[in-house]
Amino acid sequence: MEVLATQGLEGPHMRMMFGQHNIAVSFVKPYPGWTRAQPMIRECMELVFNTKLTGPPERYALKYVNLLTEGAHPFDMSQTTVQIKLGEFEFREANTAVHADIERNGCVSTVDIASGAKIQLPGAPEAQGVLISVDTVIQATDETPSTALPRVLEILHETEKEIFFGLLSGSALEKLGPMYPAKH
Repeated sequence: MEVLATQGLEGPHMRMMFGQHNIAVSFVKPYPGWTRAQPMIRECMELVFNTKLTGPPERYALKYVNLLTEGAHPFDMSQTTVQIKLGEFEFREANTAVHADIERNGCVSTVDIASGAKIQLPGAPEAQGVLISVDTVIQATDETPSTALPRVLEILHETEKEIFFGLLSGSALEKLGPMYPAKH
């Protein structure tokens, strides 16, 4: 089964991608915030649902990726709440990577954290720091996609928020200055 997008539409700070078995909406920096992103996601998805070109969704997903660059150096894992112990052995922060699945709120979130990650966005200088990616998935039900989408997006968003902000140290949270605290 082909799972990659093969076609795409691009607008200012937003992309919509299509494949035989997927539809994706993505936002590039600067992220517009959930109150602006959520209606755009809903509008794009509703347009696709209304074409009848796709069958019903098997799953819904929301992925958030951020690069923490406020640490003492690009490998500074103290920006996170991650605690790793390898027996009695010391490990180097350089080239540290964590991959884990977390079940929460009926979703499965795949979390990837990597120190020393480098990114290059068009028109911007290269940045290096600690990458945090939270990819949250929930299985679709028999509910019609148009009815399910608002509820599912809120579940995915709340779950991602809880996990992402729960992974940040107090000082990293302070430096990022989120508009809302994570629920614990």
